[in-house]
Amino acid sequence: LDHSLVVWGSNMGNANQHSHVNVGYLIAGGASGRHRAKLNVKETGPTSNVLLSTLHMMGIEKDSIGDSTRPLAL
Repeated sequence: LDHSLVVWGSNMGNANQHSHVNVGYLIAGGASGRHRAKLNVKETGPTSNVLLSTLHMMGIEKDSIGDSTRPLAL
């Protein structure tokens, strides 16, 4: 896992209401030294912010993806 990055989660925090609030993700792996384990990170914003952060961790520098507003501080 030192060179891998696995992202597991859902797009909805409450599927009955199609709510994108309080969505949980598990991010595992070292991403070749770019990711360090943290127990819990509280962030707000669209789900695409998580995806933008993972792109940056893997060395892909994009300004945005989907409706992202900024990369997360992971």
